[in-house]
This record gives sequence, structure tokens and C-alpha cells, in this order.
Amino acid sequence: TKKPKKKGIVNSEQNPVAPPSHSYDGLTAVELYKKAYALWDGEKYTNAEKALEYLSNAIKLQPNFADAYNLRGNAYQNLGQYQRAIEDYNEALRLKSDYIFYFNRGRACLNIGQYERAIEDLNEVIRLQPNFALGYINRAYIYTILGQYERAIKDNGEVIRLQPDSAKVSYYNIACLFALQKDATQSCTWLQLAIERGFNDWKYIREDKDFDNIRKTECFINILKESEK
Repeated sequence: TKKPKKKGIVNSEQNPVAPPSHSYDGLTAVELYKKAYALWDGEKYTNAEKALEYLSNAIKLQPNFADAYNLRGNAYQNLGQYQRAIEDYNEALRLKSDYIFYFNRGRACLNIGQYERAIEDLNEVIRLQPNFALGYINRAYIYTILGQYERAIKDNGEVIRLQPDSAKVSYYNIACLFALQKDATQSCTWLQLAIERGFNDWKYIREDKDFDNIRKTECFINILKESEK
């Protein structure tokens, strides 16, 4: 099974609405927030420590700035300080209900092995934003860890429904999940579908222990032979 991206957290909007505030070094809370946001490369901060500085000062100026707490939580996650991240997401959620805040807190809980709590947050993400594929991707991964394979298959199926043209990893994960249940026929079928959609990391496929239950079956051997042509 392919693990979701380690840095798979989500920033708040780039131009948040915040009440007027005093300034720090001539910058308002929103301006400090935007400086931190500018350090975000789409998955992580290029300078998490500097982002923390900007966001901490923004929060001092505007203590009820929910989006700033979320961004600071992301910075803490980038630095591996997951408990501090969770505390910031808690504060963000106290101020405003937002599926992004729940998602990021769920990711932090996942990173420290608090799987049940992570599922609770991801359930809320999906309730608030049913078409948010990352919610299903991460919940499926946790269900896999917990051995709840049928639930994981269902969530991967939702990812395929939501983004059919870019869900090759979900096809692959379903193949793994059937292999873990010793269903070689279904596993090979889904693995072939994954390959047809562009999943071609043959080294990963060969070494993935999820396929140990079906590794000696004819269909799996034939799929591997195709990679040698």
C-alpha cells in the first residue's frame, strides 16, 4: 500500500478575512500571515522557522485569527512537533469550523499513531466536504493499518469516483488490499487496472510485502513477466 504524502497537509486561504489589528514592525496580522503563506511551496514551508515567527506575531496581534493558528500548526508539523501542531488546530477549530483544520489535525494524529482520533477528524472532513479526495485517501490508509480492509477498499473506491483520471495509486492500493485478504483474482485484476492507468513502479510492486499472499500465483507471476517485455 502506498502511504499518503508525508507532508500532505493543507494551508488555509491566501487572503483570509481578519479583524483590523495593531502592527508589528509596521506589519498587520494579515500582512504577517501573507508573509508566512509566501513560504509555502504547496506541500511544506521552505522555511518553517521563519513561518513560525511571522505567524506567532500575527497571533499576538490578533488572538482570534483562526487561519493563522492553522498555518502555524502546519509549520509545527513540518518541524515534526505534532503535539504543538494539534494544540494550534484545536484553537483554530475553537474559533471556526473548517474541514481543512480537521484534516490537518487528523494528519497530525496519524503521524503520532493516534489512529482512532485521526479517523474521527477525517470523518468530520468527509461530512463537511464529501468531495475532498484527500480525506478518503488518508482514512483508507488508516483503515489499512488497522486491518479494516473492506473499509479501506470502499474509501479507495471513493477516490476513484472523485478523480478517475488521477487515481492510479488507489487502484494499486485496492490490489494490495485484496492480496492481504488472499484474493488473488481480484488483486491481479486491480493491479492490472493500476498498471493500465500509469502505475509503473515495478521495483515497488516486486518488493511490496502486501503481495506476499499471492506472489506465487499464476496471475501475479504473469503480470510481473509483462514488465520484462
